[in-house]
Amino acid sequence: MLVVSAYMTQATNDKQEVAPTLSRLSALPEALGSVTDLLADTGYFGAANVNAFVDGNIQPSLAVAREHHHVSV
Repeated sequence: MLVVSAYMTQATNDKQEVAPTLSRLSALPEALGSVTDLLADTGYFGAANVNAFVDGNIQPSLAVAREHHHVSV
């Protein structure tokens, strides 16, 4: 099952949205299952977020660097 969270944004402070989002996800009905994996861009990479994933037993797949935009052909 794929769940796309409506709580994550493209805001410049999006790194600070991980903990509240994980809290909201843990409050969902048990019948929906649990979060096992998370895929996110480099904006979510940081020690606090990685620790939150580990504490929540969630396997993060986070980009650690950005590619340059508009690479020449």
